[in-house]
Amino acid sequence: MATGISVHIGVNDVDPNHYGGWSSPLKACENDANDMHTLAAGAGFRSRLLVAADATRGAVTGVIEAAADELAAGDIFFLTFAGHGGQLKDMDGDEADGKDETWVLYDGQLLDDELSVLWAAFDPGVRILVLSDSCHSGSVSKGEGEDDDDDDGEARHMPRGAALETQKKNYEFYDNIQFSLPDPRPDITATVRLISGCQDNQKSKERDGNGDFTRALKKLWAEGGYDGDYASFHRAIQGSMPTKQQPNHLVLGKSNADYDDERPFTV
Repeated sequence: MATGISVHIGVNDVDPNHYGGWSSPLKACENDANDMHTLAAGAGFRSRLLVAADATRGAVTGVIEAAADELAAGDIFFLTFAGHGGQLKDMDGDEADGKDETWVLYDGQLLDDELSVLWAAFDPGVRILVLSDSCHSGSVSKGEGEDDDDDDGEARHMPRGAALETQKKNYEFYDNIQFSLPDPRPDITATVRLISGCQDNQKSKERDGNGDFTRALKKLWAEGGYDGDYASFHRAIQGSMPTKQQPNHLVLGKSNADYDDERPFTV
């Protein structure tokens, strides 16, 4: 019988000491994490929450590494993130756009490069499912959020000024992270499926107690649990959301036709 482990991260507020005085608290990210924790537990996952000050770089990387050590072919790791998305200047030259995309955790940003290395630690045949309700999340790898002048919901993105100040304040910290990663990056032999809150050039919004992406997913799942595959699940969520915020669906690593065809959140 397959094993399912899930971890649900929600960061409404961050430590301003790391982020150059910036905090810009959100309101709904911890709610998203709690809701996805409930969904995962109901689907048979061994589920864990990391919210607020518990959602540190060390805690997040630690639970991913622990899952990689435990899971084997046929098992599934389900990870969700709700919070600000950020960008850092690419210091090791592996990004065509000159920027690394990040998850803004409580005590520091987690880079897309770091996630790529973490995924490579999972065994072949492991299914990894990532839901990211944050800005710059279309691939958690490229792009810059476009500006829009409407006030419809609150955007989950780290402003340019705050991003620049954070990198300036912590230049050596992030520089050392990037240059400490293996080059070339190790191959990902598991199958990583990302369904994001928006495209790379869009912003994820929140209002009324949830992120818009998380709310749409919850509503669809509540209407009978959904019986299609991941591609149709993604399309159905897309169809219920505005053109300014269209969730992306990306698969990395080894192809896995059985994973493609299964009902979402199947352990």
